[in-house]
Amino acid sequence: MSRLLIDTSVWIDFFSKKYASVRINQALKDGLVFTTPIIIAEILSGRLTAKQRKQLSGIFEVLPMQNFSVEHAQDVGQYRARLQQKGLSVSLPDAHIALASKNCSAALFSKDKVFIKVRNIDPDLRLM
Repeated sequence: MSRLLIDTSVWIDFFSKKYASVRINQALKDGLVFTTPIIIAEILSGRLTAKQRKQLSGIFEVLPMQNFSVEHAQDVGQYRARLQQKGLSVSLPDAHIALASKNCSAALFSKDKVFIKVRNIDPDLRLM
């Protein structure tokens, strides 16, 4: 199994027990799941109790974090501009997540259909 970047949409269902995934559990156990600051921010900005926020923060503290440089920020902007030039408008967070997945040679696990559209333009984006 390869590295896995789990998008906010999947984490929300996973944490709410709406979605049980043997693959996610195994990837977590094997240390193959990583995250990005934007995914953590998206999850923690949701409607959570203080207890839920603390629990989720603890979970994300142990996951490997893909931190990014100014160069990555520039690459995200250019990546998003290329997608727009091809007729696809994506949010800045989605451009960041897609590029983070590619840069880390990871499969992206998301329920958001925008990533299917991104992959149609950029076949190097691996989706689960």
